Amino acid sequence: MDFNSQISNWLVAVLGGLASWVVIAACALLAINVFFRVRLLHARGDGMHWLLDRSLVIRFLCLLFFIWVLIGFNSNAPKLTLAPDYSAEQQAIKNALSEKTGGVRDLSPRRETAAETSERLQSLREAQKEETVGEE
Repeated sequence: MDFNSQISNWLVAVLGGLASWVVIAACALLAINVFFRVRLLHARGDGMHWLLDRSLVIRFLCLLFFIWVLIGFNSNAPKLTLAPDYSAEQQAIKNALSEKTGGVRDLSPRRETAAETSERLQSLREAQKEETVGEE
C-alpha cells in the first residue's frame, strides 16, 4: 500500500491543532469549575478548607494535568514532521525527458486497402456465380 505523506502531514497538522484546542477548552472549563466550587465553599461558610473537598482536589489535579499536556503539545521538543518525498516523481520526469522517443507504434487493427477489398469482393462474386451456375 502506498503511503501518502501529504495526507499524513495534513492530518498531523489538523489533529495536533484540534487536540490543542480540546485541551485548552478542557482547561478553561476546569478552571471555571474550580473557581465556582471554591466560591461555593466560601459562601456556605462551613469553615472547611478547600483542600479538604475531594472532588475539588481531583478537578484541580486534572487541570494541572491538562496544562502539563498542553505544554507538552506546544513545547520545543522534536516534532514529527513528515516531509513529502517527490524523488520518484522527479526520477520519472527526468527519465521521460532524457529518453529518445522512437516511432509511434500503431496498435489499431489492420485495415484492408481499397485494392484488397476489391479483390476479395471479386472473388466472392465469382464464387457466388459458380454456385448459381452449379445449381442450374
